[in-house]
Amino acid sequence: MFTSERNNALRLWLIAVAVVLMAGCAGRKSRQQRLREFVERALAERYMEGDYESYMESVDYGTELDTVQTQMILALHRQFADRQEKAHGRVVSVGISDMKAEADTVSFVHYTVTYADSTEQATMMKVVENNGTWRIKSRN
Repeated sequence: MFTSERNNALRLWLIAVAVVLMAGCAGRKSRQQRLREFVERALAERYMEGDYESYMESVDYGTELDTVQTQMILALHRQFADRQEKAHGRVVSVGISDMKAEADTVSFVHYTVTYADSTEQATMMKVVENNGTWRIKSRN
């Protein structure tokens, strides 16, 4: 009987440990999930909402931008969006078609922008992770 009680206690302890481990793992997102969420947020802010200032915070330009450079890049984003909207209408969706890891910290994300006139524009971005933070890489 002592052995049976000991086995039951051991089983309960193992079950408790398993539950704690599963609960801890369930709350964690995979690297791929975190990357997808980052890219979807960056693309939604850029294409769907036109919030280029927020988009630029997601980009690693390879150097710190001064105020003039920042304003020039913002103007380029707006000009491109205006030109695309005049040619094809508003952006109706942005969808990720593929994400490929090149290395532990570097991934390439392929996505498609669909406009109101059904034009689809496929493109790709390089995304780099540094200390758990994702950034769109604008330069090699």
